[in-house]
This record gives sequence, structure tokens and C-alpha cells, in this order.
Amino acid sequence: MGLAVVDRAWIGLELPEFEVVITPEALQDFARTLGETNPVYLDADAARELGYRSIVAMPTYSIALGTRGDFTGGLLERLGVALSRVLHGSQRFVLHRPICGGDRLRGRKRVTDVYEKKGGALGFVETRLDYRSETEELVAEELCTLVIPP
Repeated sequence: MGLAVVDRAWIGLELPEFEVVITPEALQDFARTLGETNPVYLDADAARELGYRSIVAMPTYSIALGTRGDFTGGLLERLGVALSRVLHGSQRFVLHRPICGGDRLRGRKRVTDVYEKKGGALGFVETRLDYRSETEELVAEELCTLVIPP
């Protein structure tokens, strides 16, 4: 029953690409919300003194982008799965370089795997969201596993 509406045919589904400009203010808000006090995440001058272009995004900042429905093409709706049925299984971030205020990134999310466990009682959907710079440099990857119980 676990994947009654989500099947392996969804593997490879690519959602529409989106573009986002990373503002220093958004990075500061994210850091403050988490109680961060390190100046590299809050003060552009402090970040530049350490060799960065601007305020640095905290390592998990991309989750604030990657979960926005308007940016990720309504993945759950496309799969026919209600948000109320989804459990967050795991999240992993791979940073290839720091994300800084002023960066303009393009993101694209795709379904990388769909499978069942416990005899079909639990469905799993794995996604990968790549963020690239204007020069096509891979900046960050966000890997997520969603669990869909019966």
C-alpha cells in the first residue's frame, strides 16, 4: 500500500528550474532565527575580513529555498501525495563552496529514487536539488528522503 500513488515511474522526474538571488538580509534573518552569533553569518565587513565576498550562508540555509513550493514545482502535488501523510526521513547538504549574500543561483530538483520497505507498508521518495552559479558551477546539493506511511 505504501506507494499506491507514487511509483518507480517517477524516478527521473525533473521539476522546473528556479532562480534565486541570495540577499544578505535573508541570510541574517536565517542566522538570527537559529540563534547564531558568529559575525561571518551576520556582518558583511566581518565576513570580508575573513576572505568572503559577503555574509556567508549557514550550511543548512538552502533548506529555506528547497522546500518552497513555488521554487520546487509542487513535488508532492505532482506525486499525488498529501503533505499531511509525509514524514521527513533525512536531509543532507553538500557544499562545494560557501553561499554568500549577492549570489544568484539556479536550482533544479529531481526524484532520484522511489522504493518500498516493510512489504510495501512504507514508501520512500528520494530527491536531489542542485544549486548552480551563473557560470554553471555546482555550488550545493541538497539530498532528501521523504517517508510515506500507509
